[in-house]
Amino acid sequence: MRLGEILCGCEYELARGKHEKGPLDRLVSGIAYDSRKVGEDSLFVAIRGEHVDGHDFIHDAILKGAAVIISEERADSALKEMEYGEVDARSPVFVRVEDSRETLACISHNFYGRPSEESGVIGVTGTNGKTTTTYLIKSILETWGKKVGLIGTIQYMIGATAYPALHTTPESLEFQHYLSEMVSAGCGYVVAEVSSHALSQKRVDYTRFLVVAFTNLTRDHLDFHGTMTDYYKAKERLFTELLPAAGTAVINADDEWGRKLVTHLEGRAEHLSPNGGPSMITYGIDWEADIMGRDVESSLAGISLKVSHGNTSFDVVSPLFGVPNA
Repeated sequence: MRLGEILCGCEYELARGKHEKGPLDRLVSGIAYDSRKVGEDSLFVAIRGEHVDGHDFIHDAILKGAAVIISEERADSALKEMEYGEVDARSPVFVRVEDSRETLACISHNFYGRPSEESGVIGVTGTNGKTTTTYLIKSILETWGKKVGLIGTIQYMIGATAYPALHTTPESLEFQHYLSEMVSAGCGYVVAEVSSHALSQKRVDYTRFLVVAFTNLTRDHLDFHGTMTDYYKAKERLFTELLPAAGTAVINADDEWGRKLVTHLEGRAEHLSPNGGPSMITYGIDWEADIMGRDVESSLAGISLKVSHGNTSFDVVSPLFGVPNA
């Protein structure tokens, strides 16, 4: 794929270089943010991590044949230090960006053919219940006769094929790669756990979500986020920045942070559905919500409850245990 196609819709500026057909015509064979995975004619994105800065490995990426370097700093000095001398048509193209993580999400989305636009992506976020919720959604969709992909804490699944999960939500390059594989395998839906770390680090940016769900927010990950407010703000991004106007937000009204999110979304005009239907659905047991669970009974046999939605109600019986599963 040519560099111009990969950078489509991304914010960037070209740094320095002399190229036969112009830098945006440069062919790129693959993308890497780990210099150890750089191959000939690949694109290397220098990312600042918590412990390692990818800018320190630009030289290594060039030695391994990188055709393009994307960084938050001007990397012209890399050529001089490596005694490249005058820049020629084979020298890497240097691209400067404000945020390498956001750019990685953008170029990954493009490189893998914008896969989220070909499948219904459902994102689930919250401190507790993400994994259970994603598996329940996957089961419901499969009972409906749909082929479903899953990206989560335990494993990544393409239909019945499972792969070990290294992170709850993988880095944007891997996230878009898995989405692409799932679309190619015929998955009409993908259900993904979306962690607060992933939202803070923009791993799912540029993904088009069909539905996003909020389970709850309890005290956790404060070593990373610092405060509960910052933790909440990371989760909020999924609903305020990444959900398109035609998407649907599903929110737990029993959770105080869920109610805060509902109040915030109600004040945003862009969250009014263009087709007149609901773009936000609340659920709960204790607080008034669009979908209510009542008369919950829990025993060693499982749970039972009556679910009401508007004027419709029905009974649910499940072998799952406990009120949280209700």
